[in-house]
Amino acid sequence: MPHSTSIPAGLAPLIDRTRKRQAVLEASEPIVLLEAPAGMGKSVLLSQLAAELRLPVHRAPTAPPETAAPVTLWDIPPHGTPAPLPEVLASDARRIVIAKRPETALPGLDRAELYGHVRRFGTTDLLIKRDELLEALPARHADRILAGSRGWPLLVGGAPAGATGLARFLESEFVAPMSGAELAALAAWIDGHPVEPARPGLLPLLDLVRPALAQAVE
Repeated sequence: MPHSTSIPAGLAPLIDRTRKRQAVLEASEPIVLLEAPAGMGKSVLLSQLAAELRLPVHRAPTAPPETAAPVTLWDIPPHGTPAPLPEVLASDARRIVIAKRPETALPGLDRAELYGHVRRFGTTDLLIKRDELLEALPARHADRILAGSRGWPLLVGGAPAGATGLARFLESEFVAPMSGAELAALAAWIDGHPVEPARPGLLPLLDLVRPALAQAVE
């Protein structure tokens, strides 16, 4: 059965992710990784951190410049290969918050993770919770938005206009980066066949946009 992804007109709120920022800043690991597909609010969360800390966000594939700031914010673009994680930022001496998509390989990250220097926030971690919506909206509106979005920031904030716009977004941001095997599994899932998902936390969200997703993979 098709699901509604519409957010009531005028109710798409700007969520101040105070608690999520606090969780990021309280992580004991020197590297905090926001790793999730497009539309999960990674860049928005980095921007809110930047405003709170009064720091810039480095939005480029090049390594962030070394500064005296206690925290570095790095938003890695989705296309291309980023520069290796600087050694100084992979140690206990400094802290860095990195936002990237799962398919983007960051050289040096695996080594840092092997040494226990990485705290990951994935798709499920970045979902917007009911208590966050209640800070911005009356309960009935918050519950309506949560039911229609399941906390997916893409839908909470208002999806790309119309079914065609949403299909184009999904095609360029979700489908295009997929491998042949992932695309075949996705097509089978859209057709209702049971598959072993590569990213299980994402399927309940994609179920909300199944018709647009089917259009995107055509």
